[in-house]
Amino acid sequence: MMIQCIALVWLVAPLSLWRVEAAPGNYTRDDLAVSFPTHVGNVALIEASRAWRRGLRTHVVIGGGIDVEALRITGGPQGESYTQLPRFPGHPVVIGHALAPLFALEAIRDFKWLLLGDDDTICKCRVPPAVLQLINEAGLNADDPHLLHDFLFYCSNPSKIDDCSGPIDVDRRCLPCPAGAKSCPCRLPPGCTQPDNWAFHNCSQRARVVVYGGVGVIYSVGLLRKMAADPSFYFSLVFRDVVPSEPWAVLVTSPMAP
Repeated sequence: MMIQCIALVWLVAPLSLWRVEAAPGNYTRDDLAVSFPTHVGNVALIEASRAWRRGLRTHVVIGGGIDVEALRITGGPQGESYTQLPRFPGHPVVIGHALAPLFALEAIRDFKWLLLGDDDTICKCRVPPAVLQLINEAGLNADDPHLLHDFLFYCSNPSKIDDCSGPIDVDRRCLPCPAGAKSCPCRLPPGCTQPDNWAFHNCSQRARVVVYGGVGVIYSVGLLRKMAADPSFYFSLVFRDVVPSEPWAVLVTSPMAP
């Protein structure tokens, strides 16, 4: 119990912020960073993915039973850094996935776009070129708050959290873009922005929309700065929502998930 308390105090400690100049439309591989969680059974994937991650700064959130000092010796010179988390009673292991973006912001600092995924899905050499093509063609600015994802689940029954449909590649709650706009931020109507995740009865889509982060999420540094501006806010959401009674725990074992 003492270990858990110490870890929680450290988790909610203030995070430092850094300003990174953006270059919309001209981002390169040097502007990308990678983060993923892993556990003792999959630690070999860290080494296996180093070939395609060469030159990409990477932050790995690791569980117990892993020799983090040995990882630092082999991975540190290749731009890897690590956060080791204990198990938190009452929370599924995917809590490390939810916390990884802010750990990466603290550890890596000077990047513009963060690629977050699972240890066995983010290890694809084709991912960085595809990400760069996407954000450059869209003209996105990394200093603005962006989260890019196309693998959503819609959960419509609060009393049956495994009653989710997906994957769906668009958030249907978003208001339409202005006429002629190539792209625009997703703006949710007021009925879709209630503090209670299940209070969607006045929303245009009567379902809770859940991001399945294992297949990959792209964060702009601008969004991460906003998330880190009040660490107690984000961490409180993580520990409130990443519990077995929420869809987060169901989707990682769902037959719908890859």
